[in-house]
Amino acid sequence: MIQYFRMPEKDYIRMEEDRVTFDKGTIWPRKAVKYEQVEEVAEVNDIILLKINDGREQEIHTDWLEEQDTQELRVSLRERIEI
Repeated sequence: MIQYFRMPEKDYIRMEEDRVTFDKGTIWPRKAVKYEQVEEVAEVNDIILLKINDGREQEIHTDWLEEQDTQELRVSLRERIEI
């Protein structure tokens, strides 16, 4: 039951052709960040931080992911985001 209540705290990440989307469940709208909008990618502790050109930031909590998924995410972001 605790896992169910924590689900909105977790982002579900989808790597698409031109953007990455973040979904927090049915009550929150899906966020989308186009790869071309990302100015910087930083990794601090267990967070991958996407700094977007309009001043926003999007956090990806890697401690919520399996290690293999975290590695695949890093590789995919490097391939798609030119910094």
